[in-house]
Amino acid sequence: MLARFASSDIDVCAQTVARLGGDQPDPIRASLAWMIRNRLRLGTCARQTMPDISRACQDILREAVGDPSRISVNNRLSTADWCRVYAINCLVWAGDVDDPTDGAISCHRHDITRAWARSRTPTALLGPYIFFR
Repeated sequence: MLARFASSDIDVCAQTVARLGGDQPDPIRASLAWMIRNRLRLGTCARQTMPDISRACQDILREAVGDPSRISVNNRLSTADWCRVYAINCLVWAGDVDDPTDGAISCHRHDITRAWARSRTPTALLGPYIFFR
């Protein structure tokens, strides 16, 4: 488990999930949250310190879409959808939802190709995303 986790960290994670999959159903949002958690856990194990969550989320966005500035937090999400995004993130970080990505640390939509994906192992195809370790 991560050494420390602040409420602002859940904000960053929820905003990243909203940017990648705000229009997706809750199981897909949970998969995206798990990918972030897996990436951070891997970074923690390697360095024995808390990785920079903002930087990790920016790296995930860059890998998934190329230029993260092209996608913004979906302001069209209703209040109920924002609450669901936050709730799913909280459930994932609390360990109350199983990891359907099998330890994935990256993803991209399956209708695009990313050069980095050739060197990674696919772990799951969930909704419009391919997840990789």
